[in-house]
Amino acid sequence: MTDLSSIRGILFDLDGVLYVGPNVIEGAIAAVSGIKQRGYDCRFVTNTSTLSAASLHKKTGRSGL
Repeated sequence: MTDLSSIRGILFDLDGVLYVGPNVIEGAIAAVSGIKQRGYDCRFVTNTSTLSAASLHKKTGRSGL
């Protein structure tokens, strides 16, 4: 088993990984929640240019991410 003790956080891509369009991918919320419960910081990244940072923040909040 790999030693994960040096990992301080996880980066998640948004579109196509955690959601597609308006739909959250099955298991995404549970995966993010589980990682947070294990004490890792989570950050969300994207290369989309169609939504502002504020819009993305609202979208992830509404979806439960």
